This record gives sequence, C-alpha cells and structure tokens, in this order.
Amino acid sequence: MKKIILSALLFVMLISMSYQSAEATCPTGFTEYTQTITYGGCEWTVIFCVKCGVTTGYNEVWIQQFSIQNSSCYTYFTAHSQEVIDAIAANVTLLTADICGIKPPCGSGIRYTYVYLATCWQNMHVVNSTEDYFVQRFCSDIEFCKSTYSTCWDYSVTPATPVLTLIGKQHYGTPQCARNNNKPSDFDNPTPPNNWSSCWEEFLCK
Repeated sequence: MKKIILSALLFVMLISMSYQSAEATCPTGFTEYTQTITYGGCEWTVIFCVKCGVTTGYNEVWIQQFSIQNSSCYTYFTAHSQEVIDAIAANVTLLTADICGIKPPCGSGIRYTYVYLATCWQNMHVVNSTEDYFVQRFCSDIEFCKSTYSTCWDYSVTPATPVLTLIGKQHYGTPQCARNNNKPSDFDNPTPPNNWSSCWEEFLCK
C-alpha cells in the first residue's frame, strides 16, 4: 500500500486541470479526454477514457495512449518507463475526480478508482514539416493491469488537498506480445518514421 499526498509531489509533477473532451474512441459507457501532464521535466500528452460510477462507489479509467514532444524526453522515458506510467496513472486518477465531480472528505468518505493499463504497447516516431515527436499506444487490451486507488480530500486546509492511496495492482489476461525480456529491435527507434513499431510488454503489473 502506498499513500501519495499531492502536495508532496508538486516539485516533480504539475497538473493542468483544463482537460478537454476528445472524439470518442472508448469502450461503451466511457468518455475520452486529452490532458497534458508535466513530469520529470517533460510534457506527456495523455489520452484516457473515463466512466464515472455515480452509484457504484468507484470510477473507471482506461489509459489509451500518450505522446512525448522531444527526443530528450523520449530518452528519459526509455530509462524510466514504469515510473512515468505510474505517475500518469496517479494523475489521471485525480483528474477523474474532477471530471466526475466526486471529492469525499477524508475521515467520513472515500472514493475508489480503477485504472486499466494494457500490457502490450507500440511506438511511432512522428516526423513531418512541423512536428517531431514520439507517441505510444496500446496494441492489445486482452492483457492488462488493474490498479486500484482510493482518494479523499483534506478540507481542513484551503484549498482542499487530495490524498491518493494505491491499494494494489492485479494482472489479467495472457501474453499477446513479446515479453519484457525480449524487446523488439524496432521498438525504441521505429524505422522508417511514421510507422508503428512491433508490440511488446512495455509495462509490468507491479
């Protein structure tokens, strides 16, 4: 169990709360959003799908894809991929609380969020006359990790401070791509540009 108090993360993680709804490509009952998150000195533009559980006691989130705007940040990602995706998951959990409008006070209420992250991902280096960036998307959602977070808000301070706790992670499904110890050679440097790489086990459920 890992408790994360948001104020302790502000030195390394900034969240812009002006999220926007995007064209729906999500599972039935989910709505797609795009949000830029700053972490590790880099900007990660994340697409995620949200289902608000007004009566169930929990929200649900699927992380769809994210992009990185420059080569130095992609190098950072290759060295810290699990750390980056864990930060993204924590961020979208708090963003989902804003989207769903449910922020219970600590001590008398709690809210759960299930964050689903596919195991198998692929990468593209996008290059054109005006852009040069990397984008990652899942290539199979048959195998995935379900992270359970609890959230509540400390209203004894102004503004209220969210308290985020990772309850645990659970793995579902069977392998559908190259395993973590058998990384395809084209994954980090897909050649030629503007083509998707092979799929592989980018993230572990731990």
